[in-house]
Amino acid sequence: MVTPKAMKPDFISKTRLVTPLSKLRGTAPDDLVLECEWEACSEPASSNLLEYLSHVSGHLKDVTVRLTESGDSSTVDRVFVCLWQECGFETPRAREMIRHINYHAYHTKIKWLGRMAIEKAGLNRCNLDDHQRNCVPDVTMALKCGWVGCDMGVQEFEEVQKFYWHVDSHGEEMRHVKGEIACQWADCQVKVGSASKLKGHLKTHSQERAVGCPNCGGLFASRFKLMDHCDRQILGDSHKCSYCNKGFANERLLRDHMRSHVNHYKCPYCDMTCATPSNLVSHINYRHNEERPCECHVCGKAFKTESALKSHLRSHLSTFEEVCPYEGCEFSRRSRKAILNHIRRDHEKLGGMYLCHLCDKRFTCGENLSRHLIRVHKFKLPSGHSRFRYKKDDEGFYHLQTVRFESEEVCEPIAMEEEEEVEPESDF
Repeated sequence: MVTPKAMKPDFISKTRLVTPLSKLRGTAPDDLVLECEWEACSEPASSNLLEYLSHVSGHLKDVTVRLTESGDSSTVDRVFVCLWQECGFETPRAREMIRHINYHAYHTKIKWLGRMAIEKAGLNRCNLDDHQRNCVPDVTMALKCGWVGCDMGVQEFEEVQKFYWHVDSHGEEMRHVKGEIACQWADCQVKVGSASKLKGHLKTHSQERAVGCPNCGGLFASRFKLMDHCDRQILGDSHKCSYCNKGFANERLLRDHMRSHVNHYKCPYCDMTCATPSNLVSHINYRHNEERPCECHVCGKAFKTESALKSHLRSHLSTFEEVCPYEGCEFSRRSRKAILNHIRRDHEKLGGMYLCHLCDKRFTCGENLSRHLIRVHKFKLPSGHSRFRYKKDDEGFYHLQTVRFESEEVCEPIAMEEEEEVEPESDF
């Protein structure tokens, strides 16, 4: 590995996508206190959100670049390192680092809103470890508006806060519409009763969150979710879901969770059904879109999604292999999961954690159990699905998930299609 060194990165865009102030929504209240936590930054706290966003963006020039040898040792790759306190995020992709740093600014804002919500409502405070308070979600996908006909749909946002404001503006545009409103996001079939409900629905596409936990950094869609987050640490998880065995602090949380198991959205191209619009969009992009726009800059291999490319890039960043800790065993793999499966199977003789419900055979991963079910027990994949799903029991073993919940509006069209496929019986 080449010694890390700080240097001015050359990825800073010379042209920035700037949203006119007249289009910005949700400007911050006067009592905001926004502190920059970039390493060694002495800038005082700000109450002006736009100025704060601009200040944090200015730290793009301060990103540390670490040079590492590639897998074949013939070339040197760059890895960008975020210097935000308690973060440590690294990526070889420049645009991802730009989105990441700007996300810190947005994250700081919603954590402050979360602090105010907790204080004003007298909520229990989060008591989780705060060492991950500045860990933000990976923004691997480009921030592009999916509203059909949007003039800015082909452009990529670098600042997540301005992306959220822009998406919200499409909800504002529909305030004059009376009655039912259809969401115009690409491949979305949702209809809502008002513009305010449309604005709430659009957050499922943009992944915008309302508040953050000031202690652990968790992100939540509403103040009620933040309240549940704090209460859960005191009340425990006494209410368990009978479907997935997940625990919750109260009955209301359990009811809300149970709704997530009901599929409300059907793919227009196959029989796949999903619980959320974002899951449906992901399914369509992965299963029905043949484009592979994400190309590896090292070997040229292309992928359908940024997350798949990111996983692939790890194979170029390191040649390190973890070795089995048992004395005399030379088994080694890059994946820690593979090492753990090896220990469980070959040393502890525990076998796999995936159990066949028909013959009690064990497997180390779901893929192997799926292959067994298809070849030995002649199972077929559910229509529209690319794999079987498994759920974990109380003892930690995984079993085939044999039940799927679907709403009536999803079931009826599927049932009608199946009836049309059945040939009528002849009278002769």
